[in-house]
Amino acid sequence: MATKTVSVRIDEDLYREFSEFASRVFIPVSALISAFAATTVRDQRLPFTVTASGAVLMRNGNGNGNGDDADADLDLAEEAA
Repeated sequence: MATKTVSVRIDEDLYREFSEFASRVFIPVSALISAFAATTVRDQRLPFTVTASGAVLMRNGNGNGNGDDADADLDLAEEAA
């Protein structure tokens, strides 16, 4: 199986905590991220529930921002205080 390297920007503290968790369960960070991707593709859904509580859904430039493009990419961003 060929592999692909993926670069992701993530908050430093979040990465540290995620890495510490991975160490505690004896699973490499890359394996946990691969498991997330495989589960998402297999089930054709996110393996967790996404809510708008405390977050803002933002369009990635694929939509017109009025909420009527079901195929637009969405990002979760922390709501500005």
